[in-house]
Amino acid sequence: MIRYILVYLFWSVGVSYCFAQIAPANVKQTAAIEQLVLLHTKSTKNKTTAGFRVQIIQDGNRDVVRNEKALLLQRYPDLKIYELYEAPYFKLRAGDFTNRLEAHCLYMQIKSQFTRAFIVPDKVFGGL
Repeated sequence: MIRYILVYLFWSVGVSYCFAQIAPANVKQTAAIEQLVLLHTKSTKNKTTAGFRVQIIQDGNRDVVRNEKALLLQRYPDLKIYELYEAPYFKLRAGDFTNRLEAHCLYMQIKSQFTRAFIVPDKVFGGL
């Protein structure tokens, strides 16, 4: 019984996190802080860290993967998409998430359109 309660609590927190509305914040920053943020962004731009992505499709046919990529780009033009080849499969992955909960939010949005999607651990690009 306790197990079901814990699962329900975890699920409800996860769902509320995914659909929470985030209000914009106004932050006043000095030029020095702006320079530090810019320096940090440049230094971490091409570095990778352990994280998660949503794998959209895995198939042996490159054309099938590219068709899914075109469809995904039409529906989500701002989403970062990665096309990989790990013999013998071509893979299409989306997002750069530092935790599984963020990846789960994207998964929940696309699972009805891309039924073969699932969350995978991956090296993701770091940043702020």
